[in-house]
Formats: sequence, structure tokens, C-alpha cells
Amino acid sequence: MKTILAFALLSSLFLAGCASTDTNVDYKTQRIVITDPKLEDNIKVELKDGMIKEQKVLQANITNETREPVAISYRVEWFNLDGILVNDPETKSLTIAPRNIGFVKAQQPDPSAVYPRIVIGP
Repeated sequence: MKTILAFALLSSLFLAGCASTDTNVDYKTQRIVITDPKLEDNIKVELKDGMIKEQKVLQANITNETREPVAISYRVEWFNLDGILVNDPETKSLTIAPRNIGFVKAQQPDPSAVYPRIVIGP
């Protein structure tokens, strides 16, 4: 009985660890998230980092690769060194004409915000 209880306890700890790993954000390297697979085929996103008055700035150039207008929603999330989201990102909309580029700019909301990420959806 002790063996079964120990195995059940270890199994639950292992599964809990696996579940938390799947939900962790790779805030340092995952800078672009496209939530709709169809959008991934229709747009190309290029990020540019900059500085304005000692604040980090992120610019996303989003190219519509299709012959039809593309409507997207987006938000820019900023994380601190510990991977904690430090802003309350507002979701905005953007329509990009065929074969054109839409621009998104976001300025660092707080000095502790060092890792920006753009989340794009339909």
C-alpha cells in the first residue's frame, strides 16, 4: 500500500510539473505569437527594436501577403526580467490592404518592462 501511495504522489507531482511547463511563456525568445494558423499563411511579421528618450520601443511591420485586405487584432505584452507581465495590454484592430504593410509601435510602459511580445489574432 505504501508503494502505491508513493507512486501516486510522485506521478501527480510529475504531471503537475508537466502541466506547468506547457503554460510557461518563453518571454525572452517568443516575441511573436500568431493565434490563428490561417493568419500565419497570410501575413509576415518583422520586429524592430529601438530606443526613444531612454525607453525601449518595439515596431512590428506586418505585411499582408495576400490579394485581399487582412483584418487583424493585436496586443503588445511587456514582461520583466522574471517573466511577469507588467502591462495591461489593450487589444487593437488593424486592417492591412493587399500587398501592403501595417505598422504597430509600442513604447516600454515601465522601466522594468524589458521583453516585448506581440500577439496577433483574427
